[in-house]
Amino acid sequence: MMVEEIGEAAIYEGISEEASELASAAAKMGRILRGDNPAGISKSECESRVITELTHLLMYCCDICLFPNNVIAKDTLNRFNKRIYDKKNSHEHA
Repeated sequence: MMVEEIGEAAIYEGISEEASELASAAAKMGRILRGDNPAGISKSECESRVITELTHLLMYCCDICLFPNNVIAKDTLNRFNKRIYDKKNSHEHA
């Protein structure tokens, strides 16, 4: 396990670094998909970068047993679905 070699603090720092790199790659993908502010790389290359950074992030998280919480995920999805439902209903009644 990485934590035994580099310590817990370094793992959290790695999580921070990889999350930042994932955010950057995801933002580039958004620009590619919208077709604005070109990112200078292909969609395929950008997707590969997103997958790479996500993999690095998850490796650090798994190493210290950080996993998604199903209750939080369900609550988040429910809130998202409610916003979509409310938005659709507000347009129908306008």
